[in-house]
Amino acid sequence: MAVPGSKRKVGRKAAHYRTSWGEVINGLARRLSDGVWRVIATGQKYTEPDERLAVHIYRTRYVTARTSTVAIPLPAGPTPVLTQFDHANNRVTQFLPEAVAWAWVREQILTRPAHVAQMTGIPEIGFLASIPKPKASPTLKAIGDLYLDKAQITEPEKRKSRFMWDEFVEATGLQTVRELTAEVFAEYGDKVRAAVKSPTYVRHRFGKIKTILNFARTRGVQPMADLRAALDASAVLRPPSPRHWTHIRSAVPTFMPCSPRRGRTSR
Repeated sequence: MAVPGSKRKVGRKAAHYRTSWGEVINGLARRLSDGVWRVIATGQKYTEPDERLAVHIYRTRYVTARTSTVAIPLPAGPTPVLTQFDHANNRVTQFLPEAVAWAWVREQILTRPAHVAQMTGIPEIGFLASIPKPKASPTLKAIGDLYLDKAQITEPEKRKSRFMWDEFVEATGLQTVRELTAEVFAEYGDKVRAAVKSPTYVRHRFGKIKTILNFARTRGVQPMADLRAALDASAVLRPPSPRHWTHIRSAVPTFMPCSPRRGRTSR
């Protein structure tokens, strides 16, 4: 209960948040002690460690009165523009040709990348101009050919390597090194374990796949990041221990390794 004649203490007025890029976000404050965001007008609070995403959340969820005029140029000719009003949900839907809408989005990204980054909460959009175009990933065929052409191995070992590598490429159904993920290697490993009986043969196969990838890395094949990522992902290819080997055959095997000699006709 307030004592008659006493003055109620009023806390310091919350300061509007100033972003790291220098913009003042009116109506939004941030508590320095724990980083909690607060809507000044309503006192609503939320947490978000990413500054740009936090500003995006404020503008899209809490600033309901924020409006802007969007001028989208339409192509010449008869282009019907339909507007649908949903008064029950306080919503207006503007129907435009999809190509026109995407052309406008493209123009905004190219001409106002910083603004688009702020409004979408995707900061990477603001740095598209400085992001280098990724180099093409080496193909699995090229990696295998390089190993067979440059590795110091015997002819029998080359034939065995070619067989195992072609088998791996066919089993995964992929074309480039960049597509090799831990999930891909894990699925390939499951197929091999379910199809063969010898743990030694599984160990040789897994080792050969890693050897061919690592050989390309030692030869300086670019981009090096793709090969390193593939080698890291191939760590899931762990050969079974002979003492704990259990053969599990799939009901309908999708991949059945066989000996490189099998199927040849005797001369």
